[in-house]
Amino acid sequence: MNMNLNKIPVLILTLLTLSITAACTQTGAALLNALAKNNHYVRETDLRYGEHEANTLDVYHPAKKPSVDQAMKKPVLIFFYGGCWGECNSIGKADYLFVAQPFVEQGYVTVIPRFREYPKVKFSSIMDDAAKAVHWVTQNITHYGGDPDRIILMGHSSGAHIASMLALSPRYLGANSHPKIRSFVGLAGPYDFLPFDEAYQRKLFAPPERYRDSQPINFVTAQSPPALILHGEKDTTVGKHNAINLVRKSQALGGKLSLRLYPEHNHVGILLALSRPLQHRSTVLKDILLFMNKAQETDKLKI
Repeated sequence: MNMNLNKIPVLILTLLTLSITAACTQTGAALLNALAKNNHYVRETDLRYGEHEANTLDVYHPAKKPSVDQAMKKPVLIFFYGGCWGECNSIGKADYLFVAQPFVEQGYVTVIPRFREYPKVKFSSIMDDAAKAVHWVTQNITHYGGDPDRIILMGHSSGAHIASMLALSPRYLGANSHPKIRSFVGLAGPYDFLPFDEAYQRKLFAPPERYRDSQPINFVTAQSPPALILHGEKDTTVGKHNAINLVRKSQALGGKLSLRLYPEHNHVGILLALSRPLQHRSTVLKDILLFMNKAQETDKLKI
């Protein structure tokens, strides 16, 4: 679908996104995804990366046949969606086409994995799945025109937590995979949230002696990959101290994490800013693309 969204009145755009402003729903996502569809990219669905039923992922890549020339391979973005690690999630990977669209159109092969969720499994199993998805990408993404040595991780809310744990803690991907992770982007993520304020979190991250291991802030070092941490000032779901504290610690250690705060966005609004109707009404997408493009140029990125 090709549509000049600049000609749609602001009121209609507002009504279009209202259904997922408070909480992401299938109806709201379907509306945004209908506007994101076009003929410039192909979506490969339900590719299996592990043995469990939930271990599938979608790959979005340019519509033209992937190049066999390694020098022409595209950088890769892996996006992890949120939803309280499953506790409050009502939609899945297929509902995030509106997130993939702007990045695949800018030349990024984009991957959105599905993974097991709480309460069916605890955090360690969720991270096992996330790590397996990344390993699958490193081994298979060349078939879809992607470069396995240029991977960027991104996530929203609990998905940002998952992406940051993969990027910051070598226990999940191992030392051999980390050089392939060029950077990560976190939108509205929890990174420093002890003590837990939700009862389910105490079960999700159990046992208590492992609670500290659930906090990304405890793993950031001067050697951590560059990251762009984005947070809305109106976010009442995840406090902005999570973003501020993580970046502050990184910078104190000489690291390469940067912070962007957006006065106009709440917890979901910062994600909706990536959707076609709202891409040009906020600098969120512009800021992310600028960061990711620079991340392809140097491993010493600092903005």
